Amino acid sequence: MLNKPFKYTSNKLEKVKISLIVTIILVFILMFLKPFDMFSYISGDEWYLYFGYGLSLFIAHLITIFIEDKIHKKQEKKWFFKNEIFIKLLYFLIGSIIIYFYHFLFVKTFQKPWTSFPMFVFNYTLPFYLMFVPLMIFYRNLKGKLYKEGENKIKLIGTNKSEKINLKQNNILFAKSENNYVFVYYLDDELVKKIMLRNTLSKIKEQAPFLIKSHRSYLINPSKIDSLKGNSQNANLNLISFDEKIPVSKTYYSKIQDLTIQD
Repeated sequence: MLNKPFKYTSNKLEKVKISLIVTIILVFILMFLKPFDMFSYISGDEWYLYFGYGLSLFIAHLITIFIEDKIHKKQEKKWFFKNEIFIKLLYFLIGSIIIYFYHFLFVKTFQKPWTSFPMFVFNYTLPFYLMFVPLMIFYRNLKGKLYKEGENKIKLIGTNKSEKINLKQNNILFAKSENNYVFVYYLDDELVKKIMLRNTLSKIKEQAPFLIKSHRSYLINPSKIDSLKGNSQNANLNLISFDEKIPVSKTYYSKIQDLTIQD
C-alpha cells in the first residue's frame, strides 16, 4: 500500500496556485465565519492580523513544495503513497510551527510559548489542516499524473546546443561513443533510428542516468536487454528490437549478468 504509485503535480505554478487558493479560503473563514469562536480575541480594527495566518500557511506550503520536488527528482520522477503521507505530515508540522510563532509574536495571546504549542496545534491548526488537506489531495488527483516506467521524457543534448533530442526513456536502446561523438540509437514507431551528438559518453550518462555501461564505449538501456551470451572474457548482449550484438567487457560483466538470465 505504501509503495503504491500516487499522482504527482510537477508544475510548480499549479502548486503555487492551489496554495494561494487555500490561503484565501483560510483568511475568509477566519475573518467572516470565525468558526467555534476561534480567534475571536482579534478586535475589528486589527483585521489585518488574519492575513498573517494565511501568509504563514502559504510560506509553509512553499517550503514543502521545494522539499517534495527534491524527493521527486531524487526518485527519478516517481511518487508513492508513502511520499504523499510524509509530505502532508511535514506540511502540517512546518505550518503549525510557522503559524504558532506568528501567533505568539504578533497576536501575543500566549505567555508560555513551548507549553502552549501542543494546545495550539490541537485546538487551532489541526482542525484547519483536516479541512484543507482533503482539498489538496483532491487537487493532486485531479491535476497530477502517475509515473509510468519508461514514459518520462529524456532530453539529450550535444555540446552544440542545436544538437538535441527529446526521447521517451523506454524508446532509448543504447548509446555508442566514437571519437568525439556519441550515437544514440532509439525506437521511433518500432523503427530503429540514431542521432549523432557531439559529446562524451559520461555527459550522456549524466543526462540519462538510468543507462548503464556494458563497455567503455557503450551505454545501454537495461529494460531493453533480451539476453546475455558468453562469459566474462568474451560476452555480448542481445537487445530487444535490435539485431546487432552489444559488447560486454569484463569490468561490467557481473553487473549485466545480475540483470539478465543467461541462456
